[in-house]
Amino acid sequence: MLLPRYPAPVVEYREEEGKEKRCITSGRNRVLELLAKRSRHSNEADEMENELHMDHLNSLEKREALETVATSCMQLNEVKVFSCVVCKYTSRKRSQLCIKQGHTTNSHYATKRFFSCKECSYKSSSYSLLPTHRCQRCKCENWERVSMIQEKKVVLDTEKLEVRGEERRFIN
Repeated sequence: MLLPRYPAPVVEYREEEGKEKRCITSGRNRVLELLAKRSRHSNEADEMENELHMDHLNSLEKREALETVATSCMQLNEVKVFSCVVCKYTSRKRSQLCIKQGHTTNSHYATKRFFSCKECSYKSSSYSLLPTHRCQRCKCENWERVSMIQEKKVVLDTEKLEVRGEERRFIN
């Protein structure tokens, strides 16, 4: 711990009635004594800080557990969906167009599967075995089955290492 610089201790001599001269030191020594003292309630403050720290770590553990479940989940079973008989459209919600035009809709349960485009990695989901639509980005029909959430890839410092050191653009 670095201490701030204080002036040298000031020594004062005071003469009191009936007593000899007494040396009163003030300054750095007194400040160091005060800094070294701890509060009576410092233990409770430390316990409170540790408790908050443990709560934060527990919430991070729960989040990580949910992420591992989501990265291993390839499909969701028994999802309630609505299918329009006229449009042959299936979705989680009733379509506003079908409601306005008075189409008949059936509610049933289906399996939701997750897919990724092989060309551009666009993620999509479908209630059938394969997506019936084209990719919204590149308009191709090459789909690959993937999990609900992609696993986060951690890049280590050793993997960032480049032959020429740090890359800096536009520097002469």
